[in-house]
Amino acid sequence: MVPKRVGRDCELSTTGVTADGQTVPPWRVAWDVLANIDEAFVPVGGRVWPARSEALVSDRGVTLAQRESEDTHRNWTSSGQCFYCDMGHVEAAGAEALDPLEVAAQSLSVLRVCEAARQVAEAEADCG
Repeated sequence: MVPKRVGRDCELSTTGVTADGQTVPPWRVAWDVLANIDEAFVPVGGRVWPARSEALVSDRGVTLAQRESEDTHRNWTSSGQCFYCDMGHVEAAGAEALDPLEVAAQSLSVLRVCEAARQVAEAEADCG
């Protein structure tokens, strides 16, 4: 029997409101969150690929992409996770896994990192 690999991605709502009640465009919220993925990922023992990597090569020899592409603000992590902007919202993808418990752990991990990045972005946001 051939082992089956599985992965999961999570689409996260990105809404924001200024102190005076004005709506912040979803893409702006997504970009602000993604700009803080590296800071949010460090406390859990990981790292985000260097900003200007030419290309990343997986253990299977596949070229993945730059750490951060200009169109999606894509961030690859040392655990194989990926965080990027998709249609104005944050998308987080866990690494492939063979074990369902590992898939569950990856899913919770990407959500925790996104929440930590959101908190950093909110703390850095203009008060107005």
